[in-house]
Amino acid sequence: MLRVILLFLVSSITFSSLPGQVKKFYTLENNLDFDKVNIVLTATSNSCCIKPTVNPNLVNIYGYDNNANPNIYSETEILDRIQNLIIDLNNNDNDEESSLARGFFGPSTESENHWDLYLSNEKTMRLSLNYAVGDAAVDLSDLPIESLDISSGSAEVNVEYMENKPNLIEMDSFLVKVDLGSLTINKMNHSRARTVIADVGFGALLVDYSNPLTEPSDVYASVGAGNLIIGLPDDDTFPVIINIENSPLCNVKLPKGFKKQKKHVYVSQGYHENASNILSFNLDVVVGQIKFVEYK
Repeated sequence: MLRVILLFLVSSITFSSLPGQVKKFYTLENNLDFDKVNIVLTATSNSCCIKPTVNPNLVNIYGYDNNANPNIYSETEILDRIQNLIIDLNNNDNDEESSLARGFFGPSTESENHWDLYLSNEKTMRLSLNYAVGDAAVDLSDLPIESLDISSGSAEVNVEYMENKPNLIEMDSFLVKVDLGSLTINKMNHSRARTVIADVGFGALLVDYSNPLTEPSDVYASVGAGNLIIGLPDDDTFPVIINIENSPLCNVKLPKGFKKQKKHVYVSQGYHENASNILSFNLDVVVGQIKFVEYK
């Protein structure tokens, strides 16, 4: 009984501190008509969070009463047993250009355009997440994500995996694009991505491989005038190979202890070509910076 009272008090404090009344805008129920969910999300709102849930519904979307109604389209025709879900979380004036201008030049409040998306692990999912401005927190812990495509215009995006809660299946591809914003991927090894493709324009991308992989992964990254920071574990046995093409105008900092195998190719002390968990980098930088750091 005491626990119930405490939970009620915490909930009351939490929701009373929120700038508006929480409202459920959409629910995708689980059924036997499809095996996968393909979610395409576009967010020009100030704040957007994605979180795992134990709710039996596959997708739940919450927002505040003062938000504009989101544009959500769930295809009634299921193709190849895939349910397609298109979500457009736009700003109040329904004008993307105004949202971008406000993100650059005008102040915003926490009460404006806050959304929470809760995803269940009952079905395999494909995610395409497009963020224009504002900030986004994406927690993919313990979810079965088959592929992930995430982009940041001028937004600040943080992707997270909780400890001991990796992707439930091997991810086919992880695509990342950063224009002017920043994107941080924590515990990237938990994504279980076979292929990672990153494109960094003028922004910044931080990828955290703080623990060795259990499966091989190939990373292809192109950096224009931005910054790419890659964290590696302080583990001499972890097999890593780096192939890097760079120009005299860029700045590259390689991990300490790596040796040059041939021109443009560097390997860790624990690298051998028959290793079952090789992390392979193929990097191209023009005038930006690529920096490797070690996690203790």
